[in-house]
Amino acid sequence: MVSAFGVQNSSLTISNTHQLLFLSHISTSTRFFFGPLISSVSIIAENIVDDVKYKKVDHEEYPDYIKNKTAGSTNIIYVIGESSNPGRYGIYGYGKDTTPNLSQMDRDGKICVVNNVHSPAAQTRLAVPMLVSFETPLQRGNLFKYKNLIEMAELQGYHTYWFDSQMQNNMWNKPFGYLAKYAEVLQTPEENNTRFPINEGQDEKLLPAIKHYFKESQERNFYVIHLMGNHLPYSARRGDEDNPMVDDYDASIYNVDDTLQSIFTLADSYLKDYKLVYVSDHGEVVGQGHGFPSSDNEMYKIPLLMNDASWCAKAEQLRNNNHYFSSDLTKLLVLEMMGYSVSDQHLRDAVKNSDFVLNEKEDAIRFSELRDVPLPQHP
Repeated sequence: MVSAFGVQNSSLTISNTHQLLFLSHISTSTRFFFGPLISSVSIIAENIVDDVKYKKVDHEEYPDYIKNKTAGSTNIIYVIGESSNPGRYGIYGYGKDTTPNLSQMDRDGKICVVNNVHSPAAQTRLAVPMLVSFETPLQRGNLFKYKNLIEMAELQGYHTYWFDSQMQNNMWNKPFGYLAKYAEVLQTPEENNTRFPINEGQDEKLLPAIKHYFKESQERNFYVIHLMGNHLPYSARRGDEDNPMVDDYDASIYNVDDTLQSIFTLADSYLKDYKLVYVSDHGEVVGQGHGFPSSDNEMYKIPLLMNDASWCAKAEQLRNNNHYFSSDLTKLLVLEMMGYSVSDQHLRDAVKNSDFVLNEKEDAIRFSELRDVPLPQHP
C-alpha cells in the first residue's frame, strides 16, 4: 500500500521521499516506490563508502576535448525536473491541457521543444550527476576525475547558485548533493546559506530565493534549479488548491508548468538576457514509478525545452542513429553556453555512445534495445 512518501507493507514503512530505513529483519526483496530493488545490504554498504567518496574536493582538470574559451551567455538557468513523463505534457500532444503556460510560450515562439529525448538513467542519484558533470554511462569515474559544471562555470567567471527542494545527504541523494555543494549560493532542505528556508518537496518555496538572487544578479551567473517535480506521491505535487486537474499526476505536471512560468517571469523581469534549459532527470511509468527492472523504455523518456531555438537546433544535430537525443549530451550544450567549445571528434564519439543508459543495476545497456512504449496522446 502506498503511504504518504513511499510504500508500506507488514514489516516496514518507508518515509522521506528518497530515504529508506533498513532493519535487520527486512529481506532483500523489499519493494518501495520506484520498484523492486537492489539488495538493501549492498545499498547500506555503499552508503558507508559514500561518506568518503562524496567529499567535496577542488578538481584541477577538465577533459582535453574542451577547447577554446570565449565569453559565454550572461545568465544560464539550468532547471532539472523530476520523474517527468512527456506523454502527460500538453505541449507534447497529451489530450489534456496540463501545460497551458508552456504551450502558450511555444505558440509565441518564446521556447522550443525537443522531441524524442531520453535520460541516461532512470534514478535521480544516477541521472542528475550526468547532467551536471562529465560522467556518462560508460565513463562513471569522470564524476570525480574532472571539474563539474559548477566548477567549469566558476572557471569562466560565473557566480554559481543551486536551488533544490530535494534532500541532499541521504544514501539516495549524495551523488547530486555532492555536486550542489560546489555552488557559491546553496539553498536545500539540509544545507542552506541563504535567508530563505526550504522544505523537501516544496518547489514553490524556491521562488522567493530565486527572485532575490535574480534581482541581485551581477556580471555572469549560472543557476541550477532542481525540482521535486512529478515524483511520487503525486498527490503531494499538486501545488495550489485551484489546480484544475483531477488526476494527481496530471496535476503535478500542471504545477511544474506553473513553476516554470514563474521562473520565466522572474528571469524576464530581472535578468533580461538569459538562456534557460529545462530537462527532467528521468521519466516515469505513471502509477508505478521508475528505476525498477523493465524491458520497456518509458521510464527513460523525458521532456526537454529551451528558450532559444538555435540551441534546440544544436540538440537536433546530436541525435543518435536511433533518432533520439540523450540528455547526457545536454551538458555539452550548457558548456557551449558558458563559452567553451567541444571538439568535433568528441561530439561524434559522444553521439555514437549516447544510446547507452544505466539500468537499475547500474549496468550500461542500449536504450534502442528496450521495447518502445509510445507516448500517450489522449487521457
